[in-house]
Amino acid sequence: MNRKGFTLVELAIVLVIIGVILGGVIKGQELVTNAKIKRLYRDFQQVEFAYFSYQDRYNAIAGDRIVSGDGGDSDENGLLDVANETTEFWTDLRSSGFLKDGLTGAALPQHAFDDDITVGNSLVGLTTNVVCLAGLGYELAEIFDAQFDDGTYNSGQVRGSNADLDTATDYLATNGATAVCISLDGE
Repeated sequence: MNRKGFTLVELAIVLVIIGVILGGVIKGQELVTNAKIKRLYRDFQQVEFAYFSYQDRYNAIAGDRIVSGDGGDSDENGLLDVANETTEFWTDLRSSGFLKDGLTGAALPQHAFDDDITVGNSLVGLTTNVVCLAGLGYELAEIFDAQFDDGTYNSGQVRGSNADLDTATDYLATNGATAVCISLDGE
């Protein structure tokens, strides 16, 4: 009798090959995610560099400086705490040449995960000017915090938050942490 089929050895070899392929795909996705997280940090560093360069040149915080004839409502207190200041921040950095991102005016720049980079003051328990990277999701926010700070959502210079950015939010799916905010002035 001539039966056609696979032996156990042949099936085992096929399963091993499938396992190796799946392992490679999963590892490749992890590498891509890690590269994007590093690029996300570079996006923050670009804003941080522009922030401090502007401060060095003008002895003022971008957005918090009243420029003759600009019609802004800045209070010149060193904090990005007035609504107009957070939009003027981007205009000031771009017009001074410190932020060259291809955008104009007050348009919000996008980070490596294609969501907004915003600025503000006294958010998520930080009492300084901050840069917030929105739309990350709780897993990416936790990885970012672990790689570049202490990994704890409510301490250090990197804080996790949900969409409202008012309070620090734990890195759990049920809490909806979707952003990280990073202190610009150290805390």
